Amino acid sequence: MDYNIDVRTISTSSSLFESYVRNEWLYVDKSEYAYKLLTMDEDPVFAFMARPRRFGKSLFLSMLEAALMGKREMFEGLYLGSSDYGFHPYPVIHLDLSSISSEGSSADNFSRQLNRIIGDTVRPYGVDVDLGDEPGNNLYNAIQGIYRKTGESVAVLIDEYDNPLTSSLNNPEGSLIRAKT
Repeated sequence: MDYNIDVRTISTSSSLFESYVRNEWLYVDKSEYAYKLLTMDEDPVFAFMARPRRFGKSLFLSMLEAALMGKREMFEGLYLGSSDYGFHPYPVIHLDLSSISSEGSSADNFSRQLNRIIGDTVRPYGVDVDLGDEPGNNLYNAIQGIYRKTGESVAVLIDEYDNPLTSSLNNPEGSLIRAKT
């Protein structure tokens, strides 16, 4: 009997799809779901994923970002890599709201933090944000600016969307912070 089994590392330390591919960590292929989402007929497509904590939402968004950015090489051996998906590169705004802390802070501070995240995310596309403006206006202007520069539709991925909501529950200004999200 041959007991040589290909054992790969199971990682819970990263939610970056690229880390799983580069380090050859064990990955349960969910790219078929990405294929179904990416090839829907509606334009634009809005999808909301609500799943329990530690259930792979961040890793799925990272995988989706890689596909949207046209990184075909990352999908070798996965469903998406062998599908008819074209891997046309699109600009992606991936907002990870996990770093926003609204506990004990004001609604204005929350807006500054969100504007910083938007600014950091869109800077590689040569788009600036007005840190004094409302985050919604900045996101809209960033999408429009990237579209004007690239001529491509812009994908917006929002991860940890609930963090500002749940971290502001005990904050006296919590209702103002939640109104801004």
